[in-house]
Amino acid sequence: MNHVNSPLITVDELKTLNTAVVLHASMGAQPPTEVIAGAFVADLEDDFSHTDHPLPHTVPGNIQEVFASYGISDDTPVVVYDSDGATAPRVWWLARVAGLTDVRVLDGGFRAWQRAGLPTEAPSRNAESGVIVAQPLWDLLIDAPGVANTSRQVVDARSHDRFVGAVKEPRPGLRSGHIPGSVNVPFTEVYRSDGTWKSPEELAELFPTRPRSFLVRVRRHRVC
Repeated sequence: MNHVNSPLITVDELKTLNTAVVLHASMGAQPPTEVIAGAFVADLEDDFSHTDHPLPHTVPGNIQEVFASYGISDDTPVVVYDSDGATAPRVWWLARVAGLTDVRVLDGGFRAWQRAGLPTEAPSRNAESGVIVAQPLWDLLIDAPGVANTSRQVVDARSHDRFVGAVKEPRPGLRSGHIPGSVNVPFTEVYRSDGTWKSPEELAELFPTRPRSFLVRVRRHRVC
């Protein structure tokens, strides 16, 4: 497997990848107390979001500095995982916005690592700063200056009940319902029962096929 071109990495591959910076993506009031040995916590409620913005999880303008503060440079292999299946893809996407290219998501997440009996430890934040000089890819954000909003299909990854407004949004101040014209593909549908990702063929059945050049986009000021 070409690790630069694939968005996923297996547990067996990761355990032999000694040069990677590993990020445990999390979101919520209780940070993880146990991570893959050597991993850093990437908290979406902290520096991986614009904490001063009135809407949650807005992309921070200094996203390159954020990744660099975890010891990541342009050529650093980065692996992101989570415990719930919802947050690692968000951090992976933020890494792409930051201009990083060698970034992957651990297939099966923390559960797969634990099932393999591999070492874990309490999280640490002792990292030398890296240097990122690549151009950030702001065009991945629909609301970025100069990026047209036409011919884009927005996919809402929340539960169906949240999508249709049948339940109240858990975050204070956010309206129920969804962006007009968006379609609903709950993030839980992309995983198998063991937490690993479904095959490309299975995933293709989940997502809209029109337009042919379909791209999943998330508005800059919306929750991913």
